[in-house]
Amino acid sequence: MTATLHEKIAVFFQRHSALAALLERIGRDAAAYWLVGGCLRDLLLGREAADLDLVSDADPTDLARNWSNRVQGHWFRLDRERRQSRVIVGDLQVDFAPLRAESIIADLALRDFTVNALALRLDTGMTSAALLDPLAGQQDLAERRLRLCNPEAFLQDPLRMLKGIRHAVTLDFELSAPVLQTVEQCRSGLKSVAGERIRDEWFKIIRSKNPVHGFELMARTGLLEVLLGAPRKNFNWVAAVSQLQRCNIHIQSIRAWLDGQTAIKPPHDADPQLFLLIKLLELYQPDQLAGLLHETLRLSRREKRIIMQLAAEEKPFFKKFLACLPQVQKNRQRALAVELLAPYAVQKLLYWGVCDEVLAGHEAIDLSRNFLSQQRQGQIPGLLSGERIAALLYARSGPDVGFWQRKLKLAEINGDIASEAEAEEWLKKQISI
Repeated sequence: MTATLHEKIAVFFQRHSALAALLERIGRDAAAYWLVGGCLRDLLLGREAADLDLVSDADPTDLARNWSNRVQGHWFRLDRERRQSRVIVGDLQVDFAPLRAESIIADLALRDFTVNALALRLDTGMTSAALLDPLAGQQDLAERRLRLCNPEAFLQDPLRMLKGIRHAVTLDFELSAPVLQTVEQCRSGLKSVAGERIRDEWFKIIRSKNPVHGFELMARTGLLEVLLGAPRKNFNWVAAVSQLQRCNIHIQSIRAWLDGQTAIKPPHDADPQLFLLIKLLELYQPDQLAGLLHETLRLSRREKRIIMQLAAEEKPFFKKFLACLPQVQKNRQRALAVELLAPYAVQKLLYWGVCDEVLAGHEAIDLSRNFLSQQRQGQIPGLLSGERIAALLYARSGPDVGFWQRKLKLAEINGDIASEAEAEEWLKKQISI
């Protein structure tokens, strides 16, 4: 296994040319350096490694900064007091930190899970260095289970509880019974974690291949109630899981469509994975939703606005939209009808239509594609320009141009007008009444 690991690391370093300069500097440095954690774990699992974590028995800040300058990377501090920093070079991310204990073995014992408590020394040559595995992490990798490095791991950093659930759903690992029991005992500590850190783990769970299982683990251990508060009365978790699983299936089909678009660019904020969070919140119905989204999950303003729009309990306007849809046949008319769902018309079509199962997936996608194709600079142009409407309203008081632009579009949806000339005659008649 070790020989194979060395070969995989060599391939990884060859693929990222900037790492050759890093190894050169490490080789000339008096300090010792180790590659640790997730990169080794992923390579041993046969997964694509994304980031590197390096630790040193000295302060690695100068080496990191000098290497970043040489390869034209971006260096910044993560934690000044702990002398932790990060370098980003293209799609490569490398984190640097000093040991947290007197030796690398003692440092590994302070980490979260045994599968992450692995180290390979870099300054002596990767091909000859032995893989350090003091806590039998390789055996846990083979058995696909997560064990704690030490009983205090969750007290040292409560975010590790969410990280464990994230590992379970992204790596398809089992959380051992002692880990689950320790999460239950330590769950209240999650309240002390910064919202930004919770948000990162939360969305990694949501964007995993099995996010509903992640919600189940959070509910089972009490973490979900720590994050969201108590659920509504009569909340049935078994029924909720069934609905969340169906929603997730629909989300995968939506994602496939969005990823496949070339000629038409979907809205930048049409993130289908956000739909699963919305569905959970709809079912769970936590108190003070707006405050929860801001304070606990630290969502962006855009994300909060979308959630507040789509998580509405009553959707009467959408029901009216669906009722009139069979009578609207022309593509432009159908696009105008979808535009009435704004803001977030596409998101409402996909979530209210597909995830709530009131529209067939292909129908919602066709409506979305047609709507996006008819747009110009984010909206569907009216039959009359704003300047022309303003000219017809000249010297008249009352409703503004925007009001009549909307009325004209409604008239077009209803089939009363279909051309610029008809729109002008219709408007003249309306303002003369």
